[in-house]
Amino acid sequence: MLVYMRIAYSKILTACGLLVLIISLVLPWTDGLHARDIPLQRLWSAGAVTPVTEVAQSVAVIVAMAAFLCGLSLLVSRVWLQRLLIGLCAASSAATVILWATMEAIHKAPDNFTAINIQIGAWAACLGALLAIVGFAFTFRRQS
Repeated sequence: MLVYMRIAYSKILTACGLLVLIISLVLPWTDGLHARDIPLQRLWSAGAVTPVTEVAQSVAVIVAMAAFLCGLSLLVSRVWLQRLLIGLCAASSAATVILWATMEAIHKAPDNFTAINIQIGAWAACLGALLAIVGFAFTFRRQS
């Protein structure tokens, strides 16, 4: 019974992480820019970057892929595959937000960048990754 409860908690937390990741795609990340407006180049370049002409060139692609992996993990029955998918989801979304925030801080200079510059969309992506990580932790059994 306890094993089924842990699996249920894992699926609920993962589903919440999926929902929050999807919501983060439509919320502003910084200066009114959404994930679809932030170029992928911003993840590795602190200098000037070219503006986004297609959504496929934006950070939204990585967050959407993480949400897809999170949703896919809800459908699989094999625990090892569920762990793998949730781990990839959490790692990709967390790494995206961390790299973006770091390069954004370097680009705007440390004196001009504070946590206030990071708007709700980026925080939501972090929360989605955190919920997926907690859901991931619930897939493991406690050893007595």
